[in-house]
Amino acid sequence: MKQLLITIFSVGILVGCNQVEEATNEIENEAEDVEQEVEQSLNNSEEEITNLINDLNNEIEEEINDVDPSIVTEGDTAVINTPLLFPFNEEDYDELYGLIEQSNYERINEMTENGDVIIVDENTEVEVVDMGIRQAKVEILSSGEQGYIPAKYLAVNETS
Repeated sequence: MKQLLITIFSVGILVGCNQVEEATNEIENEAEDVEQEVEQSLNNSEEEITNLINDLNNEIEEEINDVDPSIVTEGDTAVINTPLLFPFNEEDYDELYGLIEQSNYERINEMTENGDVIIVDENTEVEVVDMGIRQAKVEILSSGEQGYIPAKYLAVNETS
């Protein structure tokens, strides 16, 4: 009987070891699968980033090729394409457009009454003194007054 118990116990240990070995192999296989998935994901991410960069470069190149020759640049004679308020210095420009965003019409009226800004009519001819991305310093040709306006309100003077 003792021998039988030892045999049963030995078989149980061997079966248990076998199960542990199988579980270890299974875990190792799963770990390899996860590692391959991570590596594939990284490769896909690198490929996606490369494609994204290439797409952006192509878009930039297309935009450069599509630049409108009618864009106003420094030194050009242009027209203001909408009636607007015309501040004479950058500080008043910044204040004015901040007030416009806040809809503070009372303070805008004060600036106009104080002579810090004037109203300029549509199609007023100007010379572009300095051109920025968002604003331009211009000189009104009829009066010689210089001031700042949003660059988007400038248009090529078709009569020049």
